[in-house]
Amino acid sequence: MIELLISTFCRIDDFCIIYEKQLKLKQIGMDRNRKYGKAQQLAVSEIMTIRNYPAAC
Repeated sequence: MIELLISTFCRIDDFCIIYEKQLKLKQIGMDRNRKYGKAQQLAVSEIMTIRNYPAAC
């Protein structure tokens, strides 16, 4: 069960790393170094894993 959680997180995290790099390349008219809003507590990949993990069981 824990192996499924870990493998799910790793796949989602790999996807998020690639997706966020591509997203930053395509942003227009935004300061890429500027931080907007409140700092995140969880990484996007962590949120996606929590959201999608019950479906993987």
